[in-house]
Amino acid sequence: MLMNRVAIVVEPVTKDQSGEIRVLVDQMVYKAKSAIPDGEFVQNELVKICRIEDDIAYCQRGMLDNQYDQGIKVSKFLLLAKLCNILH
Repeated sequence: MLMNRVAIVVEPVTKDQSGEIRVLVDQMVYKAKSAIPDGEFVQNELVKICRIEDDIAYCQRGMLDNQYDQGIKVSKFLLLAKLCNILH
């Protein structure tokens, strides 16, 4: 299940766009949206999936627990490496 998983943003969103983003989790790209109105995400940002409704993952930034602090750089590197393998 994707709930409470950390994902990496591969297609960012700004206030000007429809709010849809794409996130990478376990070598799969999923359609997602910001869990808060007018949320903005940048590419390669780590986010947490907080709920899933109608096959859309709703994400929030700044929800990463302290337990992730030690491995966050390694996790981001590994997720980027997986993304590169998927795209090539």
